[in-house]
Amino acid sequence: MTSIIIGYTSIDGARARKTFKTMTAARAYATKMVGANPDTCGSYAVSDDGVGKVTVVGVTLSALFGHAEPITQREAGRFSLICGDAAFAFGGAAYMVNTEDGPQTACDWFCGLTVAGLDYTHAHRFGSRHEAQAFADKVNARGTVAFGLWTAVEPYDREAEAAADWQDEQDDRRAWGA
Repeated sequence: MTSIIIGYTSIDGARARKTFKTMTAARAYATKMVGANPDTCGSYAVSDDGVGKVTVVGVTLSALFGHAEPITQREAGRFSLICGDAAFAFGGAAYMVNTEDGPQTACDWFCGLTVAGLDYTHAHRFGSRHEAQAFADKVNARGTVAFGLWTAVEPYDREAEAAADWQDEQDDRRAWGA
């Protein structure tokens, strides 16, 4: 491994630059200076209180602070689940089904996965929670996932929907002269 160079600056003008041969020593120093979970922005990390800033040469910030690299849609093949990431079963939206006993509510079950803060879902629908959980247990036992079979899930923005509904109501009021 090449040497790791960490530069530290603070608001009050303090500066330090240290070189480390091991990741453990570099991680300990960086954690001491800006905390275990600093805000990262490009090539530097800032402490939660905004006082200190760390820059690093020789490794990535995510490797320095022990975070997993985010997985992009362009990556193909298999990836390994890291510590703390696990597949889980979840239910989809409910819908009505006509049966011999009359209409009943049903829902499909899916298998989900969160890796490095990004959510993914498997394309297969399961008929029951137990089937979905059995599949999630298989994924967790194997420890690797074929990335091509999982779809990234976009977060649902409820605030944007509420803002759009409010704007629609205002437009309706203007149209009716209220």
